[in-house]
Amino acid sequence: YATTFNIGDLSNWNTSNVTNMYFMFGGVGGDSTILSIGDLSNWDTSKVICMNSMFYNCSNLASFSGSFTNLTNIETEAFYCCGSLGEFKAASALREIGARAFYGCSGITEITIPDSCVLVEFCAFSGCYSLEEVKLSNNMGLIDESTFEGCRSLKYVDLPTKLVKIGRRAFKGCSSLSFMILPATLKEIGFDAFADCTSLSDVTISEGVEKINSSKGEETAFENLVNGHWGGTGMMTNITFDDKLYDVNGNAV
Repeated sequence: YATTFNIGDLSNWNTSNVTNMYFMFGGVGGDSTILSIGDLSNWDTSKVICMNSMFYNCSNLASFSGSFTNLTNIETEAFYCCGSLGEFKAASALREIGARAFYGCSGITEITIPDSCVLVEFCAFSGCYSLEEVKLSNNMGLIDESTFEGCRSLKYVDLPTKLVKIGRRAFKGCSSLSFMILPATLKEIGFDAFADCTSLSDVTISEGVEKINSSKGEETAFENLVNGHWGGTGMMTNITFDDKLYDVNGNAV
């Protein structure tokens, strides 16, 4: 028989000397399913050096009330494929989110990353199919490779004011994204960063962009921009580049 269970109030657990929480709740599968985990918000994680895969593949975990107030890092695959998780509130002290930390969390609809955070690693939110709105930390200089790849419901992204680089495939397959205003600090756009964004119709790029990678080879940023860089973005009509408006073929409008 399949077993489902709820883990109750854990707020009084003394974790002050715990150094490793690797796979603590992760990997529960087969005939056993965790439905909810009680309050963890009082846990002291100041000595924890590893929280990798802590909730790995808890696919039916729908309720998580802990905010880990002292937590500065959400590590690699911490909530990997927690597909029923509907909400996550990041702690105000958060500085880093590891690779694939929320990969496949298809129930999450919005994410706010506080300005304390300086790094979000590759594929962190890839496959979050229900994610509609994202507010990124203004102190992030990089949107890493495939960070939001496959987030097909994503409609709005508030980009960092200090953003320097958008990595390859960062927004690939974000088919509900209709517009993008890129900040003046941006220098580089990676290969296929917006490929298969089939609703993207309008993009504004500042004159500061120096490099837009493309399968076309070593061309100028603008040449790569109009030579199919936005592959699969069938709705694209206007590109504002260096304060001038162009169509997708590079003709002045």
